Formats: sequence, C-alpha cells, structure tokens
Amino acid sequence: MNKRSTFVISLPEIFAGKSVLATKREIRSTLRADQPQLVMDLSRVREMDCTGLDLLLQCMVEVSRKNGSLTLADVSPQAATYLELARMDRAFGMFPSVAEAIHTGRYPSLPNEVAPTVVPVPEPAAA
Repeated sequence: MNKRSTFVISLPEIFAGKSVLATKREIRSTLRADQPQLVMDLSRVREMDCTGLDLLLQCMVEVSRKNGSLTLADVSPQAATYLELARMDRAFGMFPSVAEAIHTGRYPSLPNEVAPTVVPVPEPAAA
C-alpha cells in the first residue's frame, strides 16, 4: 500500500541564483517518496528569477511522474506578480495558506478554474 507523504518547502525571500540550487537539493530528497504531496510556501518570496520559475516547473513534472501533487501556498504579492508575468499563475493550484493546501491535498482548485455549468432540465409539460 502506498502512503502519501506531505512535504512543506518554505522558499527564501530571494528565490534566484544560488538559493534556487539550495532549494533544489532540499526538494530532491522529497521526490524519493511515493506520491509526494509537495506544498511550496511562497509567503517570504520578494524576488524571483527564471531559475526559480524553472525549478517550480521541474518540480511539477517530477511530482506528477510520481503520481503526486504540487501546490503553492500563501503566495506573496511579489511572487504572484512573477508567476503572472511568466503566465505560470494558471499552471499551479494555489491556496491562501499552507494549512489549506495540506488539508485539501491532491486535488487543488486552480485559481482561474471554470466552474461547472449547470443546465436545468425542463420538466415535461402536462398533457
């Protein structure tokens, strides 16, 4: 029986260059688990560059290969701007807090998810 493992990674204030390499080493150990649930806490992120954005994408690919999930939590306004400029804001499930990301688990709702359309079925007319 596979057990789902949850990992919370708090990203640094400056998520660029060398700090991305350190984070990558930290994440590598989490990817050894079966079906990892990886929650990235972006609350402290003030600056991010393309290496940071690329690492998020790499993690998403690796986690999906392991039948796991990757969500972003408590995304700072600055980090949200970087994600939006890179058009990555729709690629990840995002939650207002780490606790919600952990509680919700594997099936996050995407921020721009389209709500299902409910079409009423007309009742047959009385004869």
